[in-house]
Formats: sequence, structure tokens, C-alpha cells
Amino acid sequence: MKQKKDIWQEFCYDLIEVRKNDVLEDKYQDIVESNLRQLGWSKVQGEICPKERINVGSHNQVEPDITIKTNGIPVFVIELKRPNNSITLRQEQQLLSYMRLCKTLLGLYIGSDIRLFYDTNEDVPTMVWKTEIDLNAENGEEFIDFFLYETFNQQRLENICRTKAVTIKTDKTIKEFQYDLSIDSNSTIRKVVFEYLVSLKGCNKELVNATLSKLTFATKEAETLHTNLSVPVHSSGTIWVKNVTYNKSKRDNSKYSIDGGHVFLGKGRIVREIVACFIKQHPNLTFEQLSQIFPDNLQGSYGVLRTMSDIASSSQNKKDLMSRYTMSSEKSILTSSDGIKFVVSNQWGAYNFINFLDHIKGMGWIVTDISKKP
Repeated sequence: MKQKKDIWQEFCYDLIEVRKNDVLEDKYQDIVESNLRQLGWSKVQGEICPKERINVGSHNQVEPDITIKTNGIPVFVIELKRPNNSITLRQEQQLLSYMRLCKTLLGLYIGSDIRLFYDTNEDVPTMVWKTEIDLNAENGEEFIDFFLYETFNQQRLENICRTKAVTIKTDKTIKEFQYDLSIDSNSTIRKVVFEYLVSLKGCNKELVNATLSKLTFATKEAETLHTNLSVPVHSSGTIWVKNVTYNKSKRDNSKYSIDGGHVFLGKGRIVREIVACFIKQHPNLTFEQLSQIFPDNLQGSYGVLRTMSDIASSSQNKKDLMSRYTMSSEKSILTSSDGIKFVVSNQWGAYNFINFLDHIKGMGWIVTDISKKP
């Protein structure tokens, strides 16, 4: 079987070529349909359904560019635009309408890049994943993992998208809450306490209002970050960054160092080194505690940490699965305080590595450009 990277490069090669001429949408769609067949989807079996008409009301009809079905049931729809088109809000809303008409939670946009959307019952779908259309795209192999016919699993993909959508919404809500706190902490906290007491605890709103009017609330920045297990996880350190070359046509070749800028490593290796450094600073943490400190949703479908026993008992292709984690030698394997041996994922791209960086910044790490080193 071909490697996922090879399959991805076959999939996007023609898409890259026609982008040079910015071909019309119909021509672009022909190529996409052909490439979907390379991934194993069939027109003959009714799995690739282009321009399928859907009745809207008694007089109108719409035609999603491509509907993908299994056993006659839509599993996701594809909205296609010209190869140099940058998606607009109106196009996102159009894709969402097709998703809902087809009764599927998943929608794929293919234009200047590829984006995966999930329906969160809002006015626009939530973009949960994307990749550049480039032979060496960071997320190219993940696209194949998602959409290769022989391994496609609708429930698994929906679960991944749901988790990412919740993470995105949570992050957005928390940032909005932090902003409101910075503007008027007293009023913001008062509203939260009011909702808690009235909506969740069923208290009388007049009495709650009367009580809250006598109180003043303020915030104070915490000096350390704690997990819900009351484990102190504050960890100081500096990450030096160099060789930032990310743009639409090139791969992000940034390198990172945690030893003062002496040795620089790629994303996958540096995540493992940071986790190992963290364990040295906190040697009494169990694997369960470490898993909460470095939760799976930072990385995505593979998670940040995985036990050796879990890998050994998995039904997935062992060679492929093992390549997803830093385990080139016995020294790469880490051990928690309760004796559990585990490894760290090396599947990090521009899309999810920023989650990890933001997370460890909250734990006291500083990220600095090497060019600014004194």
C-alpha cells in the first residue's frame, strides 16, 4: 500500500498545476472528482454525486457541487470554487445550507486551500481543520487519513471535528470573557454569578440582585497554573525559535531550542523534549495527571501522549501507528511516576502546534525569536 504522503501528492498535483492558470470552476471540479476516485470513492457505486439536485420548498432546487455518500446516505458535501478563490463568509453559509439539506454534519471546501467544516448549530459552520494545497503540506497526510475510502469512518471523523469545534468555541469564549473582565471585571463577574445562582441553582432573581448589589468583584492574576487535581504545573523555561519560513507555498521549517539556542529541533522533537523536561521538574506526576496537563485536544486525533501498552494492543497498522510517535530508541520512551511507559506524538503542523505553544505559555514558558537573543 502506498504511503499517505505519496497518496496526498498524487491527489494535489493536478490541483497545483491548474492553479497556475486559475481554471474555471467546472474544470477544477472535474479534477477533484477524478482525484476522489484515486482515493477509492466510486461514481459507479453512487458515492461521488456531482450536481445532485435537492428540492427546496415547492418550486426551488439547489445543487451542491459534490455530495459524497455511503450506502446512499450523504456523509459530507463539497463546495468547490476556482483554485485561487479565498473563501468568503457567504460561501461558508452556502456550504452550511448544503450540509443541512443533506443532513450531514461535515462539509469540505476546496478552493485556494482545503478546509473542513463542522455544523455547530450556529449561523456559520465552524472550520475545524485546513491544509494548503502543496506537495509538502503539513496536514496533507492527515487529509488522506480522513478521506481515503478504505479507512474512512464517518463517526470517527465527526468525533474528531466535534472535539476540535468544542476546543475552538471554548477558546473563543474564554478570550471574550477575559476581554470583558479587562474592561469591567465587577460587572462581568456579577453577571456570571447571577446566571449561576438563578439559572443553575434556581434562586430568586430579585433576592440575588439585591445581594449582589452590595458586593464588589475584582480579579487578580494567578501566579501559577494548577490542574483540577491541584497539581502545581508552573514550569519556567525559554524556547528559542529560528528559520521561520511559513507561507502559502512553503512548508513551515521553524526550529526550536530549549537549551539556550545550542541545539534546534523540529516541532515533533521539541514537543517530546518539553514533555521530558516537564517530567524532570515534576517527577511525582502519574500518567493520568500528565494526560490532563497535556490533553489530547492540543494535538488532535493522535493525542499528545500514548502508552506503549495502548500502542501494542491497538488494532491499527502497527508500523504506521508507531511512526506517529517519537520512539526511535529506548531513550525516547518516557516513564511516569506510576511506572507507565509512554511516548509523545510527533504529528505537529502549523495548525495544531500553535495550540501546544499557547498551552505551555500559560505554564510559564517564554517563546523568543533567536535573532533577538542578546
